[in-house]
Amino acid sequence: MEHVRDLSELPKAHLHLHFTGSMRPTTVLELADKYGVRLPEALTDALTSGEPPRLRATDERGWFRFQRLYDAARSCLREPEDIRRLVREAAEEDVRDGSGWLEIQVDPTSYAPMLGGLIPALEIILDAVETTSRETGLGMRVLVAANRMKHPWTPAPWPGSRCGTPTGAWSASGSRTTSGAGWRGTSTVPSTSPARAACWRPRTAAS
Repeated sequence: MEHVRDLSELPKAHLHLHFTGSMRPTTVLELADKYGVRLPEALTDALTSGEPPRLRATDERGWFRFQRLYDAARSCLREPEDIRRLVREAAEEDVRDGSGWLEIQVDPTSYAPMLGGLIPALEIILDAVETTSRETGLGMRVLVAANRMKHPWTPAPWPGSRCGTPTGAWSASGSRTTSGAGWRGTSTVPSTSPARAACWRPRTAAS
């Protein structure tokens, strides 16, 4: 009989895991109950049954229906402890599945209203990832999403910055690499700086 290898023992990396989408169903339900959030029936049914919501790709309103469910789940993340719980549970799931690397993708502007602003939100997320990575032994980094609908010279949201809105990804260690959308470069800034903010040079034809 042919030997079948245990998939959990194979080396693997988990890339571009969406932040809200990484929540355990039980966590969404518990946080919704904690904050009195009334989840859409389609989402509650999916979380309790284990079956995905019935959304059709051919339905022109399908994306908006999906986004409504996703936004409802995201509204359950309201305190720093919720962020830390999500990050730790996502890491625990990956460790259980035998993953040695996790890149979690997040748009911090989605959580800023609940966490005191963009800078506090990003710092909470980065600190949660850094702590969880250290405690679980799982390699982790954060991919920070940016709104590509905005002009690259749009003023950045943090005070005192003369930069435009950068695109790319911050790592939990404070190292950042970016390219595209008018920006290109790599920088490392101290973890104590506000949101690890750095200015980026506009990309030219030569660069």
